[in-house]
Amino acid sequence: MVEPQLSGAKETNMRTKTKTDLNLKTNQAIDKDYDKTGYDRGHLNPNAFQCGEGQNATFTLTNVVPMDPCFNRVHWCELEENLKQQLKNECSNVDGKPFLVTGAVPSPNLKIPIKADDDNRNIKRDAGRVVVPSRIWTAVCCNHSNNNEKFSFAFMGVNKPGSILEAMQVTQLNKELTKLYGKSSIEIFNGDCNEGSPKSAKVLKEITKMLRSNLLHWDDEAGPSGPKKPRSSSGRKRRSLSGSGSSLEGGGREAA
Repeated sequence: MVEPQLSGAKETNMRTKTKTDLNLKTNQAIDKDYDKTGYDRGHLNPNAFQCGEGQNATFTLTNVVPMDPCFNRVHWCELEENLKQQLKNECSNVDGKPFLVTGAVPSPNLKIPIKADDDNRNIKRDAGRVVVPSRIWTAVCCNHSNNNEKFSFAFMGVNKPGSILEAMQVTQLNKELTKLYGKSSIEIFNGDCNEGSPKSAKVLKEITKMLRSNLLHWDDEAGPSGPKKPRSSSGRKRRSLSGSGSSLEGGGREAA
């Protein structure tokens, strides 16, 4: 899906790109930029978190970034599924209001399509149009009138196969992003959203428990903020690239 208004068109609604829409690529990515590059069109605003028109809107190419297929369909997919369940149980169902902010850190010199790859396969198109992120991050805040029910935390992962999702407090993510983006200061939420509360620790512990259970290469001995080391998958069923729910058809992992 594309957004014609970004390229000066009078249309205000998203729609499927047509062959006559070549001018759209001046201000946004198009499907051709992703074709045969080895990268997924990975959602930032999660498709599974929305419904109706909101869900359709997540399939615009302005809501996706190039993600490594294993990272997108396995690691980030597993995180999104667990976040949705925990936010429903621990926030929405107890009269809280969940907020989710997700972003990408650009790689300094990696863009798709890659000219050398296209030349080898005799593909004719403009090269280097879409920056590939080095990292993907998400920050969570459950706002609640009862401060004991209010909580927050964050995750960040390197955009490559076998990446370990690092759990952290929101203030730590602010510091990491300030360095990675080269900004003077970044504050995702207004305050830390009670990041040091027992409720924050409880929800984060449950999510990391499920990630350890379902993902390969997660060190069960490390705490949420501790070092993560690859480990064997023996004796436990783990999610792999061909596992249940990790295909493109399972949960809308790649934008159309």
